[in-house]
Amino acid sequence: MVYPGEGGVDALQLADEPEPRAESGQVLIEIALCGVNYADGLGLRTGNNFLGSTRASRIPGGEVVGRRLDTGQRVVAICGSGGFAERVAAPAGQIFPVPDEIDDQAAVTLFIQGLTAWHVVGTLGRLAPPESVLVHSAAGGVGLLALQIAQAEGAASIVATASTQSKRELALATGATAAIAAAAEGLAERAMEANAGRHFDLVLDRSGGEIFTQSLKATAPRGRIVCFGTSSGEPGQVATGALIAGSRSVCGFWLMDFLRDAETAQRAIDGVFGLHRRGRLKPHIGMVLPLERAADALNAIGSRNTVGKVLLDPTGKVAA
Repeated sequence: MVYPGEGGVDALQLADEPEPRAESGQVLIEIALCGVNYADGLGLRTGNNFLGSTRASRIPGGEVVGRRLDTGQRVVAICGSGGFAERVAAPAGQIFPVPDEIDDQAAVTLFIQGLTAWHVVGTLGRLAPPESVLVHSAAGGVGLLALQIAQAEGAASIVATASTQSKRELALATGATAAIAAAAEGLAERAMEANAGRHFDLVLDRSGGEIFTQSLKATAPRGRIVCFGTSSGEPGQVATGALIAGSRSVCGFWLMDFLRDAETAQRAIDGVFGLHRRGRLKPHIGMVLPLERAADALNAIGSRNTVGKVLLDPTGKVAA
């Protein structure tokens, strides 16, 4: 799927392109599935999808599962861009093996979004029993996995926010103890009411803006907020006095910072895949579309009409 340089998501075109070449430090991958992320649409608008794409990238798609052409090994990879295709050259340091017992859909769903959930709940969130957690956008790809990881880590209370009743029902079925509307007005009060009137030990915020302001109001003394996105289009604002009184902390998360060290990255992947093997972490696949419907996938994500993970299949196995 090639982007002509203007026109937004709907300008994506199916085209024959020369096969990519693996330069020094790269590996050529035959793609089985490509993960579709909010960042891919952002990359078309700005040239930066947070996964290493550039303005010169004509083919979006930063996350794939497939086989290395040099060894035949099944792998997941962050390729930065070029993933909405049949083959891609990915940086060797951002490629990780997939165990035989984990299928392609699960592997790619548990990769970027699973690792994000793992780190915001555990590594940075430091969730420990019997703490409480507030998960915003809980029916999204990261949110559904974060609910399950929080449950596996022994959270006593998990309150989810979501924009529709069906999404809230999905969050409850996935591990939330309560689910509330996501509208910013009065959000802190609604969330604490759902948490038996108590503030939260951990808040996971991917929205920024007024949602962040409400998140801070709902954070307990010595509580933590982990920020991993600004999907509202506005950054969150905080006065340090609001942190000092109550010893609250706010930290940011960007996945690429946790993939630069191969050993650290592999430990986290092993942890995520291990939870999946034990039945504690089940991926939710929202839709799988053929490659030529990449614009439909991105528009659905951009309009918040999806739940769980959205995938593209370049193999021709999925009917249009």
